[in-house]
Amino acid sequence: MKLLKVNKKAADTYRHTVKGNYKLSDNKIQQKLNRHIICLQEREPDRVIKQGLMGKVYLYGNLMIKVRWGKIVEVINLPYKLRIEKRLEDSVFQAIENQLNNK
Repeated sequence: MKLLKVNKKAADTYRHTVKGNYKLSDNKIQQKLNRHIICLQEREPDRVIKQGLMGKVYLYGNLMIKVRWGKIVEVINLPYKLRIEKRLEDSVFQAIENQLNNK
């Protein structure tokens, strides 16, 4: 598989917001982000939270990775509190969907 290219802004954001990665080279960041995406595609394809004509948004732990036209354009390190709220919101929607499907 060909590695996705990483936008300079996305690499800098990853370097400064993800703990312990401030000394990584752009090449190493590219490898890590691509590994995250490959793991998600193989193990948890439901973690692609948005899929459109122009790109996809992946959720890997607290990292939101936006891919457009074969290039990683943005990386957002979500705060832990927001991540918990998202999980609760997802579980509520899942429960409602299950109830609707059972009727």
